[in-house]
Amino acid sequence: MFWIFQGNPDYFQIDKYLKEYNPIRWKVTRYRNKIKVNDIVFIWRASGQHGETSGVVAKGVILTKPKEMDDDAPHLWKDKTKSGDKTLRVVIEVLETRLSVEDGMLTADLLEKILPDLDIFRFPQATNFKLTREHGYVINALWEALRP
Repeated sequence: MFWIFQGNPDYFQIDKYLKEYNPIRWKVTRYRNKIKVNDIVFIWRASGQHGETSGVVAKGVILTKPKEMDDDAPHLWKDKTKSGDKTLRVVIEVLETRLSVEDGMLTADLLEKILPDLDIFRFPQATNFKLTREHGYVINALWEALRP
C-alpha cells in the first residue's frame, strides 16, 4: 500500500527534520487500521505561507504499526502547543530525501497535471492520505525518473 503524509513548514521545520532524523516518527490522524509495516510513504511538504515549493520531498517505508508514542523532535515545532504530545504515530525509515526541484522532488504542479484527482489536492488540510495502487505506482515511477 502507498501513502502520502503531509507536513506544513508554517508549523514544523520539516526540511530540518528530514535532514537530521532517520528514522522519523509521523502523526497518524486517519487510517490507523489500514497503515501496515512495509507500506511505502511519500512525505509531502506543503507550501506554507512563505510559498515554498510544495510536493513530495521524501520517500520512506513504514517500520511500525500506528501506536501511541512521543514526538521525537518537539523542538522543531514552531507552534509549541503542538510539540511533544504523545499521540498515535508510525516510525518511518526515510529511504531518500529531495528538498528542492534541483534535487528531484516531485512538485505539486507536476503531480496535479498528471494526477489531478489526488486527495491531497481536494483535502489539503489533512495529514494522512491513502493512495490507490495506480497512483502509488505513478508517483513511485516519477520519483525514480527524477532521480538526479
